[in-house]
Amino acid sequence: MRAVLDTCVLIDAVFNGDRHCQDVLRQSGSTYQVLLSKDILTEYILIVIRFGIQGRVAGRSIVRVAEAMVQLLKGADFVCPKQHNMCTVDPGDNKFVDCAIDGDADFIVTGDHHLTSIPGPILNSSGKTVQAVSAWQFLDTIKISGARGRRGG
Repeated sequence: MRAVLDTCVLIDAVFNGDRHCQDVLRQSGSTYQVLLSKDILTEYILIVIRFGIQGRVAGRSIVRVAEAMVQLLKGADFVCPKQHNMCTVDPGDNKFVDCAIDGDADFIVTGDHHLTSIPGPILNSSGKTVQAVSAWQFLDTIKISGARGRRGG
């Protein structure tokens, strides 16, 4: 299973203590493969810097940020996507869609309604639909998929 994580998942996991987003990060690399592009990684880093400047990253938070970044990078598949421009409402979100399409993703994990409400299907490079889902929906899918795998089917 392959997934692109929107920046809001990182923010909610590290800075807002969202349990579902923390679980998504914790399971990356083992239960599913994270897909990253240069633009996505740059946005992650810029968000961490911005939060640091705002004073939201201090002490133990710096450790949490570093751990989250290491977890994401460990076993990530780096993609050099083309521009598909499917997200016209918020063009900044295209980096996630582009990575999902060219990285052959199954999911985009997000809390952003711009990504969950793209008209028409997002088809990955294999022609399969990429689902834009919330962190808890993704965790539920992982759980169901894992149960099937343990049962052998």
